Amino acid sequence: MSAPLSTAPLRVGFFPGSNGSTRWDREIHPWSALATDAIRAEGAEVVPISLEHLRDLPREPELDIVHLNWPQSLAEPGAFKRRKYLPPALFGRWFRGEVQKRMRALEEADVAVVWQVHDLPYDADPRRLELLEHVFGQFYSRADGLLFYEESAKPPVFEVLGDPGDRPLGIAHLGGYFDLHGPPVPRSEARERLGLTERRKVFLYAGTVRWSRSPVAFLKRFLELSGPDDILLVTGRGTNKLEAEHAHERVRFHSGMVGHDEFRDLICASDFVINDAYRYLGSAIIRVALGYGVPVIARSFGCTADIARGAFIDVPEHPRGLDEALATALELSGAEHEEMSRQALERDRERPWSAYGRGCLDLYRRALHARQGVPT
Repeated sequence: MSAPLSTAPLRVGFFPGSNGSTRWDREIHPWSALATDAIRAEGAEVVPISLEHLRDLPREPELDIVHLNWPQSLAEPGAFKRRKYLPPALFGRWFRGEVQKRMRALEEADVAVVWQVHDLPYDADPRRLELLEHVFGQFYSRADGLLFYEESAKPPVFEVLGDPGDRPLGIAHLGGYFDLHGPPVPRSEARERLGLTERRKVFLYAGTVRWSRSPVAFLKRFLELSGPDDILLVTGRGTNKLEAEHAHERVRFHSGMVGHDEFRDLICASDFVINDAYRYLGSAIIRVALGYGVPVIARSFGCTADIARGAFIDVPEHPRGLDEALATALELSGAEHEEMSRQALERDRERPWSAYGRGCLDLYRRALHARQGVPT
């Protein structure tokens, strides 16, 4: 029989990652704002952990759990920009040193660590990939518990990072985004606001441009395969750099990070949302689309196919994969599309933020037991 833990609320230090800010408003860290709301709703006390806090944990107020996210940002916000100014070998030593400062602090604090595994190391630059693999490996080694969006996210992580052993594993489903972007609006109303009233089919490519995710390939296939009344909408950080080169009357850029209402309208106006990123375990863009009843086009790596089951067109992993996925979407009948929209809403209802909060608290307790050597 396991020994009881304190009945006091768990004190959770939450490291949001990305730019390292501890501001959890809906502009800086929208995912973290929604996630920590859900964790608090389950009775835990949640406090912000910044990059500097990770170096100073032994001097911080006592924590029961540190919830880590986004290993890519562990060195400092914008760390990889230093590659422009430092020789590769010197940059690599600096980066590894910054990572080790945080990992030593975590070890000295003797606090239970839960890692939310969002993705896997990826980069087209071999030197950067090597550093990413290093910091992901550090997170993986230090974690007392591992948290996933879905069961199907586990196998690719274990294949890349190794057997987790007997560490506690947990599932915390990614919730919806109405609180961030606002309630849905009818497709006709959203299209009218965007000047799309006469269009046959509308596709939305959304997300930050990276080497693993860019609208360019899909844009080219769309212009070749779609009809003269079909429209592709493109939005996301970095898309402004593509707008001039890829301007077309049937491609409409809403470049950069648009406002919440506009983003909601872009989704609600669309028949499909596309996120064809490589090696993503799951995608917030896909999860947002489901909440508005919009089917998605994506690769089935990780848990994407589970998150969007029944509302999902797979991009096969071969050279004509985008062509096949786009052709399938274009050929769907109205009834088939309506059924996919219904399934999208069903997947959304299955994954409320309350389930995320419960999943986190369950794993926190098991990870804390494991750290304290208490059998469960």
